[in-house]
Amino acid sequence: MFNISIDAPVPIRTKFRIQLPSYVEGRVNVSLIGTNIRCDTSFFVTPLSEAETERWTDVNSCSDVSVSGIYNVTISVTEKKEVYCEAEVDGGGWTVIMRRMDGSVDFLREWEDYKLGFGSLDAEFWAANALKLHNGCQFSTETVDHDTYEYGNLASFYGSPWWHCDTVDACLTGYYGGYDSNKLTKGIGWLRTWPYDMHAKYVCLMIRPN
Repeated sequence: MFNISIDAPVPIRTKFRIQLPSYVEGRVNVSLIGTNIRCDTSFFVTPLSEAETERWTDVNSCSDVSVSGIYNVTISVTEKKEVYCEAEVDGGGWTVIMRRMDGSVDFLREWEDYKLGFGSLDAEFWAANALKLHNGCQFSTETVDHDTYEYGNLASFYGSPWWHCDTVDACLTGYYGGYDSNKLTKGIGWLRTWPYDMHAKYVCLMIRPN
């Protein structure tokens, strides 16, 4: 049995990562004591496989991994960030910056949400700091209009925050499930190649260095 006690001010929705000594197996008891809260829990620890061990190891980039999953990637000397690395597609080394798969997360959000990121890395999400210029276009949301369309806000018209210029060529953040009667969008689509009565059910945007 291995016991852990944390006694410190605990803000709401705090995430903890506890790194246990390699020799620990069996039951682990955890007591979390905050200013006005105490939480006691326990769990069983079993040895990790080689692939699982890799997933919990800090890496410099997604190019360093061989198994897809969530990794703690080094951003700078003082900063690490959890990202989802895709290792199986086209040689691997991809950092996933967006995924849509079941409509569980609402993507019709404010600009600040897209700046900070939202969702869950193991499900639907948008990664933070993914708002760079795209082919000369700036990112727009319903309430922040950066497009060059003279008659209004395309992100609002189509219910799809994106790097819109003066037309809509992509609705990857559009309404999941097809037609939204409150917007012009017919669902999730790309480059006007999708039929207006159809929509994508799965979207994954990934980046990697050249």
